[in-house]
Amino acid sequence: MAAATVIAKVCGFMALAAATAAAAQTYEASIPETMIAVEPGASVDIPVTIVNHDGSPSPELRLVMPEPIGDYTFEQRSLPDCGPIVPSTMYAGWTESSVAPIPAGGSRTCTIRATRNAGEIDNGFIDWFVQESQSWIYFKLGTFVDIAIAATKIDAYRTPDGTTHAIYRIEGFNTSAIDTENVLIALGPACTPNGIAVDTDAGGCSSAHIGCGFGGSDAPAAILPPMAAGASASCVVRFDAQRGADLSGAAAALVPYIQNATTGGLMDDDNPDDDVAPLDLQPRQRGHSAHAAREPRR
Repeated sequence: MAAATVIAKVCGFMALAAATAAAAQTYEASIPETMIAVEPGASVDIPVTIVNHDGSPSPELRLVMPEPIGDYTFEQRSLPDCGPIVPSTMYAGWTESSVAPIPAGGSRTCTIRATRNAGEIDNGFIDWFVQESQSWIYFKLGTFVDIAIAATKIDAYRTPDGTTHAIYRIEGFNTSAIDTENVLIALGPACTPNGIAVDTDAGGCSSAHIGCGFGGSDAPAAILPPMAAGASASCVVRFDAQRGADLSGAAAALVPYIQNATTGGLMDDDNPDDDVAPLDLQPRQRGHSAHAAREPRR
């Protein structure tokens, strides 16, 4: 799969994942995990718990299931309290399951079995909701890896025209048992221009961008070289900030949709704790004070 195709798919997934769940509702749905592992051809049971926060019993509710992203099918395992999954009365292509009335302050759990088609190489994104209260749940199904990100400052200096230049080595560590490629690292904010250009020509990475779904500025990004299971990869990236640009808050951030080097499918990163590396773009102190420096030779 070409890098451009991967980035396009990533942007689609990111736009969907950007939706946020509603605040606590009268009838509130939840699941224990939001990243649920299931390999091609396998199944996994997902307990969906619906709590009635009202002071009176609920009516019969409907758990609505918009069409999933990916080839995944679902089966109700909690009959008869939770009805079979049938075509939705709202939209073509959607499905739903009825939920028997829930006592005041009580809850009901509907266990739904998800099956991943044997030929599905991409992870799935799922969003379900209780129609009577618009309480949404969002989760991902599929294969998960852990890519840790680190950033090492090589140099930073300011030229006489006021431009700040910073050079970093960006490194990824594949701590999983799956070979990966097209690991995408965001190097700037999407949708908001910040006056900082990013150059990956210094070596090792491919240049990329993450599109803004709202018509604003794309975010610069870099694609790391392929990483075998248990291995790492790195590249040198240069940042050029215009005079007056905001240098605070810069970071190298993993985009959590990662390509499986064997199947070409898109996976997710399941450990957000090591997905961001802060970047200090401020010039180094040279001697007793900061001085403008000539650009070093590459």
